[in-house]
Amino acid sequence: MVHRFIFDGEPIPCVRTTRKMLWTPAARRYGEYKKSFADAFKKAMPDFQPLEKTVSIEMVFYRSNQRRVDIDNLIKACLDALQDAGAMKDDTQVHQITAYKRYDKQKPCVAVSFWEESRV
Repeated sequence: MVHRFIFDGEPIPCVRTTRKMLWTPAARRYGEYKKSFADAFKKAMPDFQPLEKTVSIEMVFYRSNQRRVDIDNLIKACLDALQDAGAMKDDTQVHQITAYKRYDKQKPCVAVSFWEESRV
């Protein structure tokens, strides 16, 4: 079964949060983003049980601007938020990722589809 979720809002990349950098504005913004993403997932899918097997995932990041951002940092932020939301037990379960960056000034969001693989 494919699970789909759309998080409305500007995709924010993961930031390195060393102890010294933990309280920078970027780190705080990232923490707030992850919490908002996880809360929205839980609200949209209140009875969702964490996936336990190998997971495949597709992510489409619709950004409102064309500033340079590494897609791997967008992916990491999304995986962290999904794990925090309880979508999967651990993001190490993810064995396949497909990701795209798109631009949409009117409606920035993250569209996620994910499913358990039937094979290991």
